[in-house]
Amino acid sequence: MAAGTLVNVNGVVTVEDYSKQKIQLASGDEVCLGDRITSSQDAKAKILFADGAMLYILKNTEISLTEYNYSAEEPKLNRSLVTLSKGDIRSVSGKISKLNPQKYSFQTPASTIRVIGTDFLVTHLQQQEGALDAGTYTKVISGEVSVQSATSTVRLRAGESSHVMLNGTQSIISSGGGTCAAP
Repeated sequence: MAAGTLVNVNGVVTVEDYSKQKIQLASGDEVCLGDRITSSQDAKAKILFADGAMLYILKNTEISLTEYNYSAEEPKLNRSLVTLSKGDIRSVSGKISKLNPQKYSFQTPASTIRVIGTDFLVTHLQQQEGALDAGTYTKVISGEVSVQSATSTVRLRAGESSHVMLNGTQSIISSGGGTCAAP
């Protein structure tokens, strides 16, 4: 069963499914639970999920649809977990984040981002790039997220951003009054 549909693809975006078959994606193609989606250096794509969530995949990015289930009839079964291995994504959450927010999250090698109905950006750098240190960067455009690392949990609201280093050390980059709590 499809988790979502690609509504826009520019450049080379591929999917590797559960059978390890790799194919190039185009607008209108469906993505499913277990798919690993990769965009090339000049590519980007937009996925519309069954619950209305939108996920923008930017250049040189790799994600996996680790968990996904949406049912309007059984909201307790709703869940979504996207794993970001590298690159940049932008997420606009849908019904799952409103009906079952504790089961709607994004995971990187350095952190887990839990969403409370929002629009946000996540970048994961596997190594230092220019002035940017390796790790996970999260920026909230609207709404609120919770960023959990091995060392702390930070709650971010609109206009706020944070960085989680690969060792789990977390810091707020820009703050509009968010709260920071020990694990």
